[in-house]
Amino acid sequence: MATAVDFPESNDVLKAAPGTEDAVNDLRIFRQGLSFTPNGQRLDLCVVSCWELSDEELAEVIRTKRIYFQALGRTHPPIMVHGSTPFVQLPTE
Repeated sequence: MATAVDFPESNDVLKAAPGTEDAVNDLRIFRQGLSFTPNGQRLDLCVVSCWELSDEELAEVIRTKRIYFQALGRTHPPIMVHGSTPFVQLPTE
């Protein structure tokens, strides 16, 4: 489901592991280090990727109101799924 797409804030690429290049695509990401917002709120490390749904996938999400997340491995990492950009646009002065 969904296709990873590039986006304006991307600043790094996660490459396919050696030997998996035929089955795994590179993933454009935004990689954020520890930082703080202008009001002093702590922002921990995170990685953001952007995914685009086909018309058929979008119709299915609209029909079921569900999105499934699958992580490979033995645990489920903390994640957030957004329907709009997670990047905060600060007002210009």
